[in-house]
Amino acid sequence: MWTCVQDVFDPDPSKWVFVLIQTWPEAIEDTKTVTETIPNPTTKSTIVQDMKNRASACAEPFKSIWQAIPDDALVSHNRLTDWPTEPWDNRNGTVTLAGDAAHPMTFHRGQGLNNAISDACTLLHALENHYSPSDTDADASPSPFAKALEVYERDVWERGREAVLSSTKNTMMMHDWKTGAECCDEGRNRSTTRPR
Repeated sequence: MWTCVQDVFDPDPSKWVFVLIQTWPEAIEDTKTVTETIPNPTTKSTIVQDMKNRASACAEPFKSIWQAIPDDALVSHNRLTDWPTEPWDNRNGTVTLAGDAAHPMTFHRGQGLNNAISDACTLLHALENHYSPSDTDADASPSPFAKALEVYERDVWERGREAVLSSTKNTMMMHDWKTGAECCDEGRNRSTTRPR
């Protein structure tokens, strides 16, 4: 569960706007069959009730926070998805991807914005170092941007794929205490065995 203050326009906290997010793993028997009942996303009250049911196992004050959500609250239901970055066709240096288009990832690790900023910086440096403005023929193949995009994309393909896979692993750990505890134990073991 995730909570953030979205808007503070009044000193009275009861008038603040909050964003509350719940995530959970879907029960899957095999890779093609989802067995869990998904709330009807067209009915706000159904989604709110599902959220309240899931929060009933929370400790206070979180349980009360979730239970206090009005049945007609602005809500939505969505599935978390990702795409481990793979090379794409840049149409001879005429188009590329950046940010979530290049490496859509789950949010539990908090790396989406960092990677988007890295994309912008990497693209800027690639253009500064590899763009050929002397070749201004619009019909040229490859385009004057081809070398810059080649350099940029090589970085994004590797970094993006690693970030997506790490974020997915982190999301799965957030929903599986055993796996999360094992990773914590591994981290503790590494930190205690380092030479000083």
